[in-house]
Amino acid sequence: MAFTSETVIKFGANQVSFAIATLLNYSIRNEKVGVFDYRRKEDISLEGLFSNRESNLPISEHFRQVKLLLESSTDFVEIFLNNKSYGKARFLNYSFPTSVNFDENSVRFTKFTITLEVIKDDPNNTFASANLPAAVGSLTNIWYKLKDFNESFSFNLQEDGNFLASHSISFGYDNIDKSPDASVISDARNIANTFFDQGLDNLSDIRSFYSSTNFQLVNADYGSSLINQTVDLINFNFSYSKQYTVFSDNGATTTETLLTEIVFNADGIIEVVEKGRIKGKGATFAAARANAITKLNSNISSAYTRCNNVFGRYFSADYSKFVRVLPKYNSTDTLKSNPISITKDLSLIHI
Repeated sequence: MAFTSETVIKFGANQVSFAIATLLNYSIRNEKVGVFDYRRKEDISLEGLFSNRESNLPISEHFRQVKLLLESSTDFVEIFLNNKSYGKARFLNYSFPTSVNFDENSVRFTKFTITLEVIKDDPNNTFASANLPAAVGSLTNIWYKLKDFNESFSFNLQEDGNFLASHSISFGYDNIDKSPDASVISDARNIANTFFDQGLDNLSDIRSFYSSTNFQLVNADYGSSLINQTVDLINFNFSYSKQYTVFSDNGATTTETLLTEIVFNADGIIEVVEKGRIKGKGATFAAARANAITKLNSNISSAYTRCNNVFGRYFSADYSKFVRVLPKYNSTDTLKSNPISITKDLSLIHI
């Protein structure tokens, strides 16, 4: 397939005229997120001839054309064929073969081959929206700039009943518009935040998550933390990882873990100790903290009831199993309602 003579190919602002330009190879590759196509690339090989026949200085003209071609071979240069934009391309390789054949005479004709990778612009998200699930297809309008996109979730149910979930995102960024580093970083951060803002269970229509609905997280949950962020400004590779903590009792405004211990002191006094960790939920930090403090005060006021229930249950059902090793207990003994001590920790880690 040969383009019409004289074919004018422009690389960005640089215009190069060819006597003949032949398309040697053309292929399309679809890049995927998981099993879903989200952008297209074209691999193109061109063979062309510079015609220096009409120049009074053919050798000088030859080197001028070669120099112009090499200067144009920057990443993501816009390609024009006879002033019609074809897309933004990356030069993969080029060569200038010579021999004694007429069409490769470097004085009057200069033969060259170029291999290009063309990334097809899709600013309206047409291709991505048509192929990606609706839950993620509209999350960004620059899918066509992203490469090697990966998203993963992990879940860990711990022995104390607390639940950890992590959400990780990584991707490369083809800076086809040659934007400043700050702009690329802003785009990458916005993409990560958009995906994190979905919450874990809002994406469950396309993924299978942890089976217990007691531990599903929603985007109203507050207190998740960005535990890892990597920014590579040489290759424009980015990764972000966010961790969510849900305590064993997951409610609408808080999650909490309550543990109760029975302690036999050397002086014969039996103590019942309740320990709790509370994490507030809310659309803002202030709302989450207020919910946590409200729950803390409520727990303190009802702590005796829970401790007394544990005290009664233990000595009615379990004490007989350990009677030979535990101090003697009188069945008429009762748990005093006045607390020995109350300790509050309002650190940001627990709220």
